[in-house]
Amino acid sequence: MPVFNEERFIEQAIVSTLNQDYKNFELIISDNASTDQTKEICLKYSKKDSRIRFYSQHSTTDSTTNFNYVASMAKGDFFMWASGHDTRDPTFISRCVATFEKSNSIVLCYSDAIWIDSNGKIVGIEKSDIDTVGMSKITRIKKVFWNLGYAYPIYGLFRKDTLSRILPYQKILGPDILLLNELSAIGEFARIPEPLFNIRKSSDYGDWHAYFQKSLNVKLNRKKALGLFFEFIIKDYQGVKKYAQSPKEKIMVMKIFLFDALFKYHWILTGLIRLR
Repeated sequence: MPVFNEERFIEQAIVSTLNQDYKNFELIISDNASTDQTKEICLKYSKKDSRIRFYSQHSTTDSTTNFNYVASMAKGDFFMWASGHDTRDPTFISRCVATFEKSNSIVLCYSDAIWIDSNGKIVGIEKSDIDTVGMSKITRIKKVFWNLGYAYPIYGLFRKDTLSRILPYQKILGPDILLLNELSAIGEFARIPEPLFNIRKSSDYGDWHAYFQKSLNVKLNRKKALGLFFEFIIKDYQGVKKYAQSPKEKIMVMKIFLFDALFKYHWILTGLIRLR
């Protein structure tokens, strides 16, 4: 759980995790030098529950670095990122673990999700059908590429050894998308078609300036934003092409990630062009 200035919701996020009916886990919290009461709230819970390992960073950095930090500290066979404002159904982890037991080919398990506002009121449903169980490599890659919308499956449960092959989380536009696309070339994704995950819609949702400030600690102008967009396209292609073996697979990956990507992500490009 990499956190920064989450005092309003951090308690709900921690309690939601500790209340999982699957009990054999550690909760690693890394506070990114918050300036509110986040640290104090986390310390309070770490004293109550021995499963919590709390770390306090000396200075604030970008969220990507903090995401990598908690992953580097994890010891278990499975790994899951958690935010300081989202919550989960008490059965989330246990049902994901049970799903992994069905096949060694599954590398990620996630569920459908519900969008909630600051008061916990439901404001939408999020379904991302990137279930690829039983599919061939190229079919998996294509399905995840085209069906992945909001990349909330990044908060699903991963096989740690497989995830470690892709880490660190890249300091780039859309690192969650890059990670999921590359992972789709390695193994299968399993979807639980029930809303077991609650995504908190933040007040700055959709604000590109806020996104880049939090994720990369950079202030944007149009030229820089466009450069980051095309870097994202190239990095996405490079991440997946490593797993293309036959000439047919290589051509397919090139088509998807260098040409189709411009069509799929045109809304991102349009938004960045409008930046001031």
